[in-house]
Amino acid sequence: MKRVLCYVVMLSAILAMMPQMQAEAQSVCSPGRHQLTVFTGYDFTGRCVVYDIKTIKNVGKGINDQIRSVLLGKDTFAVACVDKNFYGDCEEFYKSRNVNLVDRITSIVVQQWECIPNSGEITLFSDVMFGGVCAKFYASGTANDPYYYSDLSTPLNTGSYNDVASSLMVNHAEVILCEHRNFGGVCEKHVASAWDLTNYAIGNDRVSSLQVFAH
Repeated sequence: MKRVLCYVVMLSAILAMMPQMQAEAQSVCSPGRHQLTVFTGYDFTGRCVVYDIKTIKNVGKGINDQIRSVLLGKDTFAVACVDKNFYGDCEEFYKSRNVNLVDRITSIVVQQWECIPNSGEITLFSDVMFGGVCAKFYASGTANDPYYYSDLSTPLNTGSYNDVASSLMVNHAEVILCEHRNFGGVCEKHVASAWDLTNYAIGNDRVSSLQVFAH
């Protein structure tokens, strides 16, 4: 009888602690501003890992090919790919949701929402998949009158951006990227976002000047 009573007391204590344990687990998994949490279960359940703003080329064995849902913190977006170093299929996350690439994600970029260009702007990123340091460039406001950025070595709000760009995001604009200052060398027009400039004529880490046109 004493043993049964002991078990009942222990079970009651465990049940009493469950709400606190659940609250603590939810707190651990809750992303802050400029953070992202990945979960091994659908609808933000299962094991979780929280990431800050960064480029994660390989999430590692603990979570690799196990991600089923993504919870974004405030002012955050992300890109995830099935292979390390952002090869294979990829998907973008602008709100918290279950993933399409179920149990396949290996690499992730976590980025701040402020990097997304406004209408008539483009953003360059120092890493592929919109990762790394970002720099926004705006158009003049008319389609036939571009805004000229003739030398990206001139300090911007992010410092010099010469030979840095690895990816590009475009929002209702067109941009001509050029290899050298004053629009010299290889130049290439982009009307859509590009996850990896290595796949284009302008190449990776080669942009030194640009022109932005509004749509």
